Amino acid sequence: MTKKSKQRIGIYAGSFDPLTLGHIAMIKEAATLVDRLIISIGVNPDKQGLFTIDERVELIHNEIKNGALKGIKACKLEAKSYDCMTVKFAESVGAAVMFRGLRSANDFNDELGLALTNKDQNPDIKTAFLITDPTLTAVSSSMAKGLIQNQGKVTSYLTPAIEEATREKLQHSKI
Repeated sequence: MTKKSKQRIGIYAGSFDPLTLGHIAMIKEAATLVDRLIISIGVNPDKQGLFTIDERVELIHNEIKNGALKGIKACKLEAKSYDCMTVKFAESVGAAVMFRGLRSANDFNDELGLALTNKDQNPDIKTAFLITDPTLTAVSSSMAKGLIQNQGKVTSYLTPAIEEATREKLQHSKI
C-alpha cells in the first residue's frame, strides 16, 4: 500500500487589475512548484480598481479555461478573492507557500518587509520570490491601462481577451 502524499498548495496574490502577461508568466512558474495554485485577489477598500473583484475573478477563470493558462495539467489552478490579511487567507486555504514576483530591486525591497511581517504572523507559511522574465520587467497593470487610454499597443502586456475587456471597461469608466 502506498502512502498518499500531502497536496502542496500555494497562493499567488495580487490585485490583477487587470491580469497581465507578467502575472501569467509568474503563475506558470509557480504552477511547476505546487499541486494546487490559488490566484488570490485581495480586496483593498482603499483602492479603486478598474474591474470589480468579481470581474477580475471571472477574467482569470476565463484565462484558465480558454486562454493563456489553459493546458496547465500538473497543477490545479483556481481564482478566489479574499478580504483579510494575505497570510490569513493562505492559512485558511491550507497553503504552505505564498509566491511573489520580483521585477526589480525595488520590488524586492517592498516585498521583503511584507514577507517578514507574514513570517511573524505565521512562520509555517513560506514566501517564495520568483524572478520575472527580463522581457516582462516593464509589464504592469497600470502601464497597460495607460497605454490603452493613449491608444498604445499592449500585445506584450495583455492577452487578447483581457485587452478587449480592458478597452471596453476604460471606455465606460471615469478612472
